[in-house]
Amino acid sequence: MAGFIEPGESFEDAVKRELWEEAGVKAWDVRYHSTQPWPYPANLMVGFYARANSSQPLRTDLDNELEGTRTRLEYTHSD
Repeated sequence: MAGFIEPGESFEDAVKRELWEEAGVKAWDVRYHSTQPWPYPANLMVGFYARANSSQPLRTDLDNELEGTRTRLEYTHSD
């Protein structure tokens, strides 16, 4: 999942907001993981861990960025 930070928003709040907006996932316990080089000026690539309720479905219909995706749990052995 990728997203942008709104002015005045923390990284952790941005993770929660982006997960909710793009996949309908309520996340908590957001923790920093790492950064990595990014070739575009004035941009950062930052990774986080977060907890979410695994019994709740991911919504791929909320944002066209996720259109056509499948969650890990939707794959079968025949895939």
